[in-house]
Amino acid sequence: MKIGPKLKQARLKKELTQENVANILSVSRSTISSWEVGRSYPDLESIVSLSDLYNISLDNLLREDSDMIKKLSLDSKIINKISKFLSYLPIISFIIFLCLISYINIANSTYNKLSNQMNNEMKALSLKYDMTEVDRYKKELENILNKNEFKTIKSIEIYVADMEKGNKNLETDKMNFRLLYETVDPKSAQGMKVLKNSIGLPSKYVLDKDGNIVQYESYTKNYSIYEMEFVAFVFGTLGIISLLCSIIIKLKKSRN
Repeated sequence: MKIGPKLKQARLKKELTQENVANILSVSRSTISSWEVGRSYPDLESIVSLSDLYNISLDNLLREDSDMIKKLSLDSKIINKISKFLSYLPIISFIIFLCLISYINIANSTYNKLSNQMNNEMKALSLKYDMTEVDRYKKELENILNKNEFKTIKSIEIYVADMEKGNKNLETDKMNFRLLYETVDPKSAQGMKVLKNSIGLPSKYVLDKDGNIVQYESYTKNYSIYEMEFVAFVFGTLGIISLLCSIIIKLKKSRN
C-alpha cells in the first residue's frame, strides 16, 4: 500500500480530521489532503512527525512505497549537499573577503604613492619654468609621463593663472585659469573613453618660478576601489551569515 492511504487510514483510526493534523504539523489542510491522495509526498521531518502522531513505525509507513523511498533518499542527498556547501561557504567567503581587502589596500597604496610622485614631479617642473610658456617644458613633461612609475597615467591637463606681478600666497580669488596643456581632448571620443575608464589623482596648487599659480589634473587607471569595497562588504556579510547558518544546522543535528 502507498503511503497516502496509510496516512489516511491512520488518521481516521486516531479520529482526527485533516484540519486537526494540519494544525499539529503547522501546515495547511490542503497539504494533508495532497499527501493522503498521493498528489505530493511529505518531507522527512513531516514523515517523522506523522509517525509519532499516529504511533506507526517509519518502516510500516514507508514499506511498499518505492517512490516515497526514492524521494526521501533524494531529499537526504540534497540536504547533505546543502549542509556540506554551507560548511564550506564561510571559509570561501572569508578567503575572497581577505583577497579583496588585500587588493583594496594595495590599490590604495599604489594610488596614494602615484599621487605623491606626480605632485613632486609637477612641483619640481613648475619651479624650473614659467608654466605659461608650454613649448619650453612640453618635452620634459612628456619625458616624465613616459617614466615607468607613471605608465598608468592616462591623461593630464595643466591650468595656469597668469600673475603679472608674481604671487607668493597661492591666492586664487578672481583668478582665471587657462588650459595650457592636455594630452587628450576630453570632448573627443578618445578623451571621453579615457576619462570613463580612469580615476582622477588628488592634485595640489603649486607656484611656478614666476609666481604663476599652476593647477593640474591627472587621470590614472581606475582601480575600482569603491566597487571592491562594496563587494568585500557583501562577501564579509555572506561569510558571517553562512557561518551562523552552519552553526545552527550543527546544533539542530546534535540535538536530534
